[in-house]
Amino acid sequence: KTRTAPHLVAAVDHHAGGVRGQLAVAAKSNEIPAVQDLLGCFELTGVVVTVDAMHTQTDTATAITDAGADYVFTVKNNQPTLYAALQALPWPKIPLGPQATHPGHGRRATRTIKVADAPAWIDFPGALQVAQVRRTVTTKDKSGKKHTSVEVAYLITSADHQAAPPAVLASWVQGHWCI
Repeated sequence: KTRTAPHLVAAVDHHAGGVRGQLAVAAKSNEIPAVQDLLGCFELTGVVVTVDAMHTQTDTATAITDAGADYVFTVKNNQPTLYAALQALPWPKIPLGPQATHPGHGRRATRTIKVADAPAWIDFPGALQVAQVRRTVTTKDKSGKKHTSVEVAYLITSADHQAAPPAVLASWVQGHWCI
Protein backbone atom coordinates (compact mmCIF):
# COMPACT_ATOMS: atom_id res chain seq x y z
CA LYS A 1 0.00 0.00 0.00
CA THR A 2 1.43 3.35 -1.06
CA ARG A 3 1.33 6.13 1.51
CA THR A 4 1.16 9.74 0.50
CA ALA A 5 3.09 12.39 2.37
CA PRO A 6 0.92 15.05 3.95
CA HIS A 7 0.56 18.34 2.08
CA LEU A 8 1.57 21.04 4.54
CA VAL A 9 1.73 24.82 4.57
CA ALA A 10 4.21 26.47 6.91
CA ALA A 11 4.79 29.87 8.49
CA VAL A 12 8.47 30.82 8.65
CA ASP A 13 9.96 33.62 10.71
CA HIS A 14 12.44 35.30 8.35
CA HIS A 15 14.40 36.88 11.20
CA ALA A 16 14.74 33.76 13.32
CA GLY A 17 14.97 31.44 10.31
CA GLY A 18 12.66 28.86 11.81
CA VAL A 19 9.23 27.42 11.20
CA ARG A 20 6.69 29.02 13.56
CA GLY A 21 3.85 26.68 12.65
CA GLN A 22 2.43 24.43 9.98
CA LEU A 23 -0.93 23.10 9.00
CA ALA A 24 -2.03 20.19 6.84
CA VAL A 25 -4.04 20.99 3.74
CA ALA A 26 -7.42 19.28 4.05
CA ALA A 27 -8.24 16.45 1.65
CA LYS A 28 -10.11 17.73 -1.41
CA SER A 29 -9.00 21.28 -0.64
CA ASN A 30 -6.01 23.45 -1.54
CA GLU A 31 -3.42 25.71 0.05
CA ILE A 32 -5.45 28.93 -0.11
CA PRO A 33 -7.86 28.22 2.76
CA ALA A 34 -5.11 26.39 4.66
CA VAL A 35 -2.86 29.46 4.59
CA GLN A 36 -5.76 31.66 5.71
CA ASP A 37 -6.41 29.25 8.60
CA LEU A 38 -2.70 29.14 9.50
CA LEU A 39 -2.46 32.94 9.57
CA GLY A 40 -5.37 32.97 12.00
CA CYS A 41 -3.23 31.09 14.51
CA PHE A 42 -0.83 34.01 15.01
CA GLU A 43 -0.84 37.51 16.40
CA LEU A 44 0.02 39.43 13.23
CA THR A 45 0.10 43.03 14.42
CA GLY A 46 3.16 44.70 12.90
CA VAL A 47 4.15 41.60 10.90
CA VAL A 48 4.91 41.47 7.17
CA VAL A 49 3.48 38.39 5.45
CA THR A 50 4.99 37.10 2.21
CA VAL A 51 3.34 34.21 0.39
CA ASP A 52 3.61 32.45 -2.95
CA ALA A 53 1.74 33.93 -5.90
CA MET A 54 -1.21 31.53 -5.62
CA HIS A 55 -2.11 33.32 -2.38
CA THR A 56 -2.42 36.70 -4.07
CA GLN A 57 -6.11 36.71 -3.22
CA THR A 58 -8.33 39.54 -2.02
CA ASP A 59 -9.62 37.44 0.90
CA THR A 60 -6.07 36.72 2.04
CA ALA A 61 -5.12 40.40 1.73
CA THR A 62 -8.14 41.40 3.79
CA ALA A 63 -7.39 38.80 6.49
CA ILE A 64 -3.79 40.03 6.76
CA THR A 65 -4.57 43.75 6.87
CA ASP A 66 -7.53 43.24 9.24
CA ALA A 67 -5.10 41.48 11.60
CA GLY A 68 -2.84 44.55 11.65
CA ALA A 69 -0.18 43.16 9.33
CA ASP A 70 1.12 44.06 5.89
CA TYR A 71 1.45 41.76 2.90
CA VAL A 72 3.86 41.45 0.01
CA PHE A 73 2.29 39.47 -2.83
CA THR A 74 3.78 38.37 -6.12
CA VAL A 75 1.34 38.94 -8.96
CA LYS A 76 1.31 36.33 -11.72
CA ASN A 77 -1.26 34.97 -14.13
CA ASN A 78 -3.56 33.78 -11.33
CA GLN A 79 -4.57 37.47 -11.26
CA PRO A 80 -4.49 38.09 -15.04
CA THR A 81 -6.11 41.53 -15.06
CA LEU A 82 -3.89 42.86 -12.28
CA TYR A 83 -0.82 41.22 -13.85
CA ALA A 84 -1.48 42.85 -17.24
CA ALA A 85 -2.11 46.22 -15.59
CA LEU A 86 1.13 46.01 -13.64
CA GLN A 87 3.08 45.04 -16.77
CA ALA A 88 1.62 48.07 -18.56
CA LEU A 89 2.77 50.62 -15.99
CA PRO A 90 5.44 53.06 -17.27
CA TRP A 91 8.32 51.17 -15.64
CA PRO A 92 11.02 52.82 -17.82
CA LYS A 93 10.07 56.19 -16.27
CA ILE A 94 10.18 54.87 -12.67
CA PRO A 95 13.54 55.36 -10.94
CA LEU A 96 15.67 52.30 -10.36
CA GLY A 97 15.97 51.29 -6.73
CA PRO A 98 18.86 49.42 -5.18
CA GLN A 99 20.70 46.72 -7.08
CA ALA A 100 22.30 43.64 -5.56
CA THR A 101 24.58 41.11 -7.23
CA HIS A 102 25.19 37.68 -5.73
CA PRO A 103 27.59 35.09 -7.15
CA GLY A 104 27.08 31.47 -6.28
CA HIS A 105 26.03 28.04 -7.55
CA GLY A 106 27.99 28.63 -10.76
CA ARG A 107 26.04 31.76 -11.65
CA ARG A 108 25.83 35.45 -10.98
CA ALA A 109 22.42 36.91 -10.16
CA THR A 110 21.71 40.64 -10.21
CA ARG A 111 18.43 41.86 -8.75
CA THR A 112 16.95 45.30 -9.24
CA ILE A 113 13.71 46.81 -8.01
CA LYS A 114 11.51 49.71 -9.05
CA VAL A 115 8.76 50.81 -6.67
CA ALA A 116 5.80 53.15 -7.20
CA ASP A 117 2.68 54.16 -5.34
CA ALA A 118 -0.21 51.87 -6.22
CA PRO A 119 -2.35 53.59 -8.84
CA ALA A 120 -5.83 54.54 -7.63
CA TRP A 121 -7.43 52.15 -10.14
CA ILE A 122 -5.86 49.09 -8.49
CA ASP A 123 -8.76 47.36 -6.79
CA PHE A 124 -6.93 45.25 -4.25
CA PRO A 125 -7.48 45.51 -0.48
CA GLY A 126 -4.92 47.69 1.22
CA ALA A 127 -2.62 48.07 -1.80
CA LEU A 128 -0.31 51.04 -1.29
CA GLN A 129 2.71 50.22 -3.48
CA VAL A 130 3.57 48.18 -6.55
CA ALA A 131 7.00 47.00 -7.65
CA GLN A 132 8.86 45.46 -10.52
CA VAL A 133 11.68 43.09 -9.59
CA ARG A 134 14.13 42.11 -12.31
CA ARG A 135 16.53 39.21 -11.86
CA THR A 136 19.31 38.82 -14.41
CA VAL A 137 21.21 35.55 -14.15
CA THR A 138 24.47 34.93 -15.97
CA THR A 139 25.96 31.46 -16.23
CA LYS A 140 28.82 29.93 -18.19
CA ASP A 141 28.55 26.67 -20.06
CA LYS A 142 31.38 24.11 -20.18
CA SER A 143 33.05 25.93 -23.06
CA GLY A 144 33.07 29.19 -21.10
CA LYS A 145 30.35 30.88 -23.15
CA LYS A 146 28.11 33.18 -21.08
CA HIS A 147 24.34 32.78 -21.05
CA THR A 148 22.01 35.39 -19.61
CA SER A 149 18.37 35.07 -18.63
CA VAL A 150 16.07 37.76 -17.30
CA GLU A 151 13.03 37.19 -15.08
CA VAL A 152 10.63 40.01 -14.28
CA ALA A 153 8.18 39.76 -11.38
CA TYR A 154 5.53 42.19 -10.18
CA LEU A 155 4.61 42.81 -6.56
CA ILE A 156 1.83 44.47 -4.66
CA THR A 157 2.10 45.45 -1.02
CA SER A 158 0.03 47.06 1.69
CA ALA A 159 3.17 48.55 3.25
CA ASP A 160 3.66 52.25 2.59
CA HIS A 161 6.87 53.85 1.33
CA GLN A 162 8.00 54.74 4.87
CA ALA A 163 7.70 51.16 6.14
CA ALA A 164 8.90 49.66 2.87
CA PRO A 165 11.28 51.82 0.86
CA PRO A 166 12.73 49.96 -2.16
CA ALA A 167 15.68 48.41 -0.28
CA VAL A 168 13.43 47.06 2.47
CA LEU A 169 10.85 45.73 0.01
CA ALA A 170 13.64 44.02 -1.96
CA SER A 171 14.94 42.38 1.24
CA TRP A 172 11.47 41.09 2.11
CA VAL A 173 11.13 39.53 -1.34
CA GLN A 174 14.57 37.95 -1.12
CA GLY A 175 13.89 36.74 2.42
CA HIS A 176 10.71 35.00 1.32
CA TRP A 177 12.77 32.29 -0.33
CA CYS A 178 14.42 31.24 2.95
CA ILE A 179 11.66 28.64 3.27
